[in-house]
Amino acid sequence: MDESTNSNFKLRPELKLGDIVKIMRYDYTAYNVAAYGIVVRAERLIQIPMFPTVEVLMFDQKLVETFPASVVTVISRA
Repeated sequence: MDESTNSNFKLRPELKLGDIVKIMRYDYTAYNVAAYGIVVRAERLIQIPMFPTVEVLMFDQKLVETFPASVVTVISRA
């Protein structure tokens, strides 16, 4: 008998505008470096995108960058 597909399907918590997030990056020496920022745009679509992205204003660089939602960790909710 076929198992229900909805029972094991879990989504990541949604990222909202104003969430403070941490992104792990690699510097030129290949060491893991934590970077912090605030979410300025999160995609909210009717369908679930295959590779959801989020735009983050980076505190250290003062630039808006786009990251895959899977590499962003929420530190503080808005």
